[in-house]
Amino acid sequence: MWLFDEIVQRRVALCARDGLGQLRELPGPELLGDRIEDCALRYVLSDDVVELAMSTLLGATDAVAASMDLLRLPHPLLWVEWNENVKAKAIDGYIRFLESVDGRTRRVGLLIEADGDGSAGRAFVCWKIGEWLELSGVSVAFNFRHPIGFDPTTDSHLRRSITFTELTAFQPLLRHAVFVLQPEWLNYFRAALPPEKLEAAITQAMGLVAWEFPFLASLLMVQATPALAYRASNLERLNAARERRGKPNLLEHVEVCSTIDRRFVPQTTASGEKGGRNQARLHFVRGHFFRRGTKIHWRTGHIRGDPRKVAVESRTMLLRTAD
Repeated sequence: MWLFDEIVQRRVALCARDGLGQLRELPGPELLGDRIEDCALRYVLSDDVVELAMSTLLGATDAVAASMDLLRLPHPLLWVEWNENVKAKAIDGYIRFLESVDGRTRRVGLLIEADGDGSAGRAFVCWKIGEWLELSGVSVAFNFRHPIGFDPTTDSHLRRSITFTELTAFQPLLRHAVFVLQPEWLNYFRAALPPEKLEAAITQAMGLVAWEFPFLASLLMVQATPALAYRASNLERLNAARERRGKPNLLEHVEVCSTIDRRFVPQTTASGEKGGRNQARLHFVRGHFFRRGTKIHWRTGHIRGDPRKVAVESRTMLLRTAD
């Protein structure tokens, strides 16, 4: 059962006690159930798509940032989910979080509401660790066309931008998003924590979803090329069997996989290059995305350069030990 099915079928409210022992009801995944059912498009990403999007994000961050104005969401109301363990393998330091939950499978889903032409919107983050479902108290507001400026009239505890201190190349991406803490969670933090721990709690809550917007941007850039294939689910027989057993139907969705062959196929290149530049030595060029005008393309891995420039000149050296 996919994450969106569990959210729709398990409508259980989230409650927690504050510092005074009072029970507070907090926004939980059940709030998104109706919206997920209304989604006309639900994507389930295969592991190879997650790996492709992450390798593109980390290896071609500049290309993703340069293509931001071209990115569009494919539907006004969209669900996307994936195996977070696969994504986390590419992120240094994030593995420690997975180890803290005993290596259990962690699935993450985004419910994305798009505005207008799909260039702006808001994403709500849900995840499942083991059997535990949770809606993040932080949503992500974004605009692919323009950076989002800071609004000084808004409570900084509720709305702020995020900086990756060790990944400065991500800053052009993160300027297009702000992270919004839900007021219910801010009130809970204020009631449950001493003032000196409030800032750390808010920072941690926002940090847990900080990677979702860059990952979404990279995924949409990959989607703009022929790099992905789509297969609609066919649940008619399965749902008929579930109905006979008195179980609710599963929701239709689209499985997304990569069409890029990861194996390297050598390609011969013509000798000489335009512009009179000297031919480079023989070398490997890995597959990569690139922008040309208003389109994004994929160039497969290939061999290029002059094979005559890879010859290694031999040299004999005589070594003697001291007597």
